Amino acid sequence: MFNDQIKQFEVSGMSYKHLTIKEREILMFLRAKGLSIRAVALRLGRNPSTISRELKRCAKGLAGDK
Repeated sequence: MFNDQIKQFEVSGMSYKHLTIKEREILMFLRAKGLSIRAVALRLGRNPSTISRELKRCAKGLAGDK
């Protein structure tokens, strides 16, 4: 769905694909509506582990804002 907007970086021969701002907004919206990580991943065309890592990053950032 949004794969054409993915930014791709090369680091030490490994390819990293980051979520776009739009994908992050959709991720948060769908999670707030109660969808599972797998359901969100399916809708975004991403691997569930990518979604899980993004949620962990977000939670880490919120915990550090105190």
